[in-house]
Amino acid sequence: MNGSLRDIVFTVAKHEVGHWLAWHCYGGESSGIEVKILSIKGRHTGAFIPDMARDISTMDDACKYIKARLLCLHAGIYAESFLGDIYDAEKINREFNYLGSASSDFHRSVELSWIYCNLIGRADEYDVVCSEIDQEAAHLVADNFEFIKHAARAISNIAVYEGQLIKVPEHELRSMYDNFRRQR
Repeated sequence: MNGSLRDIVFTVAKHEVGHWLAWHCYGGESSGIEVKILSIKGRHTGAFIPDMARDISTMDDACKYIKARLLCLHAGIYAESFLGDIYDAEKINREFNYLGSASSDFHRSVELSWIYCNLIGRADEYDVVCSEIDQEAAHLVADNFEFIKHAARAISNIAVYEGQLIKVPEHELRSMYDNFRRQR
């Protein structure tokens, strides 16, 4: 059971580490990551808890914040779906939509994308802007995939039993990231 459990935790953790990495790289703080596998044959959850408190005093600040949040939302599914050299496009299309496993990320992304397009004066270029966000998130994940795997493996190695709540706080993620980068 632990092999299957750890495989599931690894997949969920990749998704959450992708969220965390994007948020971190664009200046955000968080409470960390949580993963809980309720059943290896059924439901499993993961959560990245971003700290939304940011000083937003200009339109430029608002645009930067929303773009960082969009990249964060997209990086989760990209991190989960990266195969090391290519993305599993079928999985991304299946999961990052209104009914997929990443539907809550998708719903937030759609809403924020419309706001972002309007704020930057590109409301008529929604598809182009979304493609740009996708590409930037995909590049961020690909460029940092070794770290994503490293962190996800460390998280999955904590998994012992179904129903276990695995929490990795922000300071541990930052330390893991900094140590990983120093070793490269």
